[in-house]
Amino acid sequence: MMMNKRPNGFISRLIFSVLRDLPETRDDWMLLVKIIHDTEMSVRKIPKENYYDHFFNSEFSNVDSIKRVWALIQERNPKLRGEKWEERQRSGKEVADEIVSHYQLDLF
Repeated sequence: MMMNKRPNGFISRLIFSVLRDLPETRDDWMLLVKIIHDTEMSVRKIPKENYYDHFFNSEFSNVDSIKRVWALIQERNPKLRGEKWEERQRSGKEVADEIVSHYQLDLF
């Protein structure tokens, strides 16, 4: 059974609230995913032992979407950034630069 699509802003508002209220999620997006999925399970009265059945049937918010919204909210709201935010930004840019330089040589 597929979960009904919620309004686009629902997950964004929930993620914003979790980041605001639980600072430990600011550097740990997997903890955020757990909290989001736990919330969805609670609202829908899904027992924890049925998590994988529902997860693999795509009945919860998409993990990649949660991570993208988490990053976007932190980008736009500096007060919701974790202690490792700048480090993640630097290392992400370094990886991207390395990939681009590596593949540019192969292309030309």
